[in-house]
Amino acid sequence: MTPPTSQEATLGVRSTLDLKEPIQIMFKEARDATPKSLADDSWYLIVAATLLSTDGGSHFGELFQYILQAQDNHSTPESRKRASRRLREVLGKGWTLTGIPRACDAHFSLSRVEGEDADLTTSDREKIVGGVNGKEAALARTDEWFKNVFTGADHKRIWASTETNVDLTFTIKYTVYGLYLSDLAVFNPLENELVMVSCVLSQGGRVASLSHLKGLRMLGVNASDAEGVQRVIEIVAQWMGKKVDGWVQASEVAHFFD
Repeated sequence: MTPPTSQEATLGVRSTLDLKEPIQIMFKEARDATPKSLADDSWYLIVAATLLSTDGGSHFGELFQYILQAQDNHSTPESRKRASRRLREVLGKGWTLTGIPRACDAHFSLSRVEGEDADLTTSDREKIVGGVNGKEAALARTDEWFKNVFTGADHKRIWASTETNVDLTFTIKYTVYGLYLSDLAVFNPLENELVMVSCVLSQGGRVASLSHLKGLRMLGVNASDAEGVQRVIEIVAQWMGKKVDGWVQASEVAHFFD
């Protein structure tokens, strides 16, 4: 089957999508709930990462189509490819936090509707792995990222907590962060953390959620907007049928910034 062209895909979206459809209503609610202090296209990074971690990757294609629809008359080949690249980067980072099976579902869903709007840009990860100083470059990138989102004490505490498992420590430092989560080629630091906090918080883990909520605040997000980001994550998770009772709350890290 031949993939639709961007024009066919966009026209198809506009003729068939209806805000009476539950997922379209959810996308709009999440978009409207996203704090206004964030960039206009930050909302769909939160939505995409939360879909990925709540086993909703099969809806990535619908999200991409909704993004194109929202661009309306401002849509250009560049803006459509940018949306494709950013959703692909959510996958590139998110799989380290949610697993490959979910990322594959999202990839297949997205690739079915991208058509000629697919951004085929490759990252520098292969170059880092094959580089003479690849290991050092990856580890340095991890250290630099940690300086952005963790205090010195937190930094030390995190590595101390894994020091009895050398393999886990190396995997986190080199692969998870060094190659993926610390890569800022596509996202700025705040967008990067929005993806991470969405993936982590929507899985319900307490320790990691607290760390990433603090990271959000370390990057300059105020208390009210951090709670707003959490609300967007909850909107998507609840649409996916997840219970949010007992989740860590953004307010729990507020005292660190008083």
